[in-house]
Amino acid sequence: MISVSQKWGQDYLKHINDRCKAPTPSIMIMLLNTKCNLRCQFCDLYKGNEEITFEDCIKVLAEGAELGVSNLVLTGGEPFLHKDLFRIIKYAKELGYGVNVTTNGTLINETLEKIVDSGVDSVSVSIDGLEKTHDMLRGKKGSFKKAFEGIKLLVKKLGKKKVAIYFVVTNKNVKELKEIYDISLQLGVKFDFWPVNDVKEFYLKKDDDIKEYSEFIDYIDKKDPNFKGKKEYYKKALDYHQEKDMRVRCLGLCNHFGINVNGELQPCCMWGGHALKIGNVFHNSLAELWHSDKARDVRKQIFEKGCRNECYNHALYEFSQITNMSFVVRE
Repeated sequence: MISVSQKWGQDYLKHINDRCKAPTPSIMIMLLNTKCNLRCQFCDLYKGNEEITFEDCIKVLAEGAELGVSNLVLTGGEPFLHKDLFRIIKYAKELGYGVNVTTNGTLINETLEKIVDSGVDSVSVSIDGLEKTHDMLRGKKGSFKKAFEGIKLLVKKLGKKKVAIYFVVTNKNVKELKEIYDISLQLGVKFDFWPVNDVKEFYLKKDDDIKEYSEFIDYIDKKDPNFKGKKEYYKKALDYHQEKDMRVRCLGLCNHFGINVNGELQPCCMWGGHALKIGNVFHNSLAELWHSDKARDVRKQIFEKGCRNECYNHALYEFSQITNMSFVVRE
């Protein structure tokens, strides 16, 4: 008997070569806003001051449900700064979505009751090192304490299975990766990490940083029985940081898609790459855009030649897990 993911992978490969059909997507990633209360050194979204209106959001959510989307990831900016966040979560839950919110964690304490009452399915909190390092990278003193306090409150109120720690690996924090992972084990929460994208001054290039990172991969491989299916992705992250000529592919516009703050339908949550924008879901039908010639062409191009945006996130190992194919197109 094949698994659900294997069946989806088989259907995906059929759809890539069938210009009359498109896969049914599972995940919608929505960039709710570009407002943020932190000033992270590897992100410039805080320079914006935009947010999706509630009316535009519910239009897209309703059309997503009709298309077959079952999971919603709300991100930003800082999603807890969106004035209608909890109305959006409530509406999404009424439509049957599983809802995740990805946050810097600093506003959890003051919104905890609303978080619990919203019925949100999971919350992912960014932690990028121990206190001094995290605060430096996130651009605000005290952000580590607030985020960790928020994680502990979420574990208490929602349960540890609904909480995750996300870690962006840079040359400033790689030596603290193991400690944060060990803390996640102690708390019993999920843990994921990936290399910083598209900020070259933070890449792992020095021998000491590469050694530290490689040793952590071996460490987590021994601790986590589910890590083996992700190991190739994490090892090749070093090639990405060495800026090797490598093209990669994911399930963007297949299993998942992104909606940016301006309503542009894109393959994923990497909010760039003009050639990857399919059209505006605030002004057009999501289903029409999903099944459009442009979407099919971008979908096929990502599969056959790799993504033009050249990002490197955990959607890559998900591609391999679902399709049983390498996420590397060319190296």
